[in-house]
Amino acid sequence: MQARFSGIDATDDDFKNDLGDKNIAKNNSFSIRRARFVVSGDVAPFLAVYLQTEAAGADVKMRDWYGDIFLDKDKEFRIRVGQSKVPFGWENMQSSQNRAPLDRSDPINSAVPGERDLGAFAYWETKHVRKVFKHLVDDGLKGSGDYGMLALGIYNGQGINVDDKNENRHVVLRGTYPIELGTQILEVGANGYVGKFTIDRDAGIAGKANILDARVGAHVVLYPQPIGFQAEYTVGKGPAL
Repeated sequence: MQARFSGIDATDDDFKNDLGDKNIAKNNSFSIRRARFVVSGDVAPFLAVYLQTEAAGADVKMRDWYGDIFLDKDKEFRIRVGQSKVPFGWENMQSSQNRAPLDRSDPINSAVPGERDLGAFAYWETKHVRKVFKHLVDDGLKGSGDYGMLALGIYNGQGINVDDKNENRHVVLRGTYPIELGTQILEVGANGYVGKFTIDRDAGIAGKANILDARVGAHVVLYPQPIGFQAEYTVGKGPAL
């Protein structure tokens, strides 16, 4: 939990920031900048659940709410159903507590704002690769977490905590692999998605628009031991008025 006290010298009664930090407002002193509450565990040998709520200011929302269904005893194949991170990009998958930069880069993050959506995602990886992904996070090497060597998913595509607005589903495909080079680990991967995004237009602008939302991208990461490098690139077409 992060609490904050702020004092703003403003004479405008409408001084506020609706697009970003909503706690920035006149006469708003003490506030909850961010609070997370997590419940996770194994319900059965074949089923794990993860629930996370987020509080920011007066808003409390669902951040993650999914179950992992394992299809084999070694847990190499699993299907994730619910609201979770969409497997696109590398930095988007990385938790804020593990990330070195202060924030995610906009060109990557704009593909999936909030990083999450409602859907079903299939993941596959070997036991060895799963251990490498765990090592990259547990040992402080700025890993992005365990989202499989291969991922295939179908999801709403309208963003986190937003009802779907069309009959079209987004489809995402991602592949990544950590290559062990002596004591160094180099991860390379590629990903892409396609779908239709429905724009809710403001009052006075008639109708809605279903816009093609499609991207491809690639990433290369040399994990810091002690110095590392990270590069991502994405190109495509996104929704806009």
